[in-house]
Amino acid sequence: MARGCLELLLLWAVTAFGLYTYYHGRFEPPGYLYGALGGGFAIACAWGLLRNSFLAFKQRRLVSATTRGSRPEDGRVFAAVGRARALGSPLVTPF
Repeated sequence: MARGCLELLLLWAVTAFGLYTYYHGRFEPPGYLYGALGGGFAIACAWGLLRNSFLAFKQRRLVSATTRGSRPEDGRVFAAVGRARALGSPLVTPF
């Protein structure tokens, strides 16, 4: 999660700086700053949407392969689909 937040903030800063330099000579004094911050945030959010859609597609393919009956392979991510059944007594915790 920290990596995703850092990526979002870094992308926001880079795009806001790029838009700031582009808008600086084209708009009135407070407008280019607001436009750069808002535009940078919009671009960072769009990047997050694309990133999450690719992740969801990857997870959907993984679950689809599991429901078709593929076997787990060593070193690869595997999804388990079905009901979870307890085979023994539950673990006792100190809380």
